[in-house]
Amino acid sequence: MTAPVLVVDDSLTVRMDLSEAFEGAGMAVLACGTLDEARRLLASEAVGLVVLDVNLPDGNGIDLLGELRADTARCSLPVMVLSSEAEVRDRMRALEVGADDYVGKPYDVSYVVSRARQLLAGHDAAPRRSPGAGHRRQRHLPRGDERRPAPGRLPGGHRRDGRGRPARRRPRARWPSSSTGRCRASTAPP
Repeated sequence: MTAPVLVVDDSLTVRMDLSEAFEGAGMAVLACGTLDEARRLLASEAVGLVVLDVNLPDGNGIDLLGELRADTARCSLPVMVLSSEAEVRDRMRALEVGADDYVGKPYDVSYVVSRARQLLAGHDAAPRRSPGAGHRRQRHLPRGDERRPAPGRLPGGHRRDGRGRPARRRPRARWPSSSTGRCRASTAPP
């Protein structure tokens, strides 16, 4: 059996729902509702995955995520952020701090369990090399011998505009053009 999943959420309903789902999938679960409880459990228990809410009564879950990534002993611990924050900037902040995944509420329980299994499998297979590093993908930089598109063109032969951006297509006219450029209602004499 793998190390337990720590669910940190202020909602009792979410804690019970996820605990039941993880236990049904054969995973051990620890659940708590505050950052202080989470810190105590992380200090005393060996945890395999943290499912972390952002908005907690005694602070922000992203702060706990930052503490985990700064700690050399727990920097490779996979963390799934589960939050009702729908703004893209909130998701980006969590991912930049080091979250391995971000799932929005309302969530699909089967998806959360599936992602937890994947994160646990990836955690066992390839631990991170250094604190806070290795969880971001490296950008592929082309080597000199790789084929590059001609200047002013994008891959696939698409053109660029004068500023280096992809050129936009001109919209087609929807109506047949008339002498005035506008459609007029017929004005037949009465």
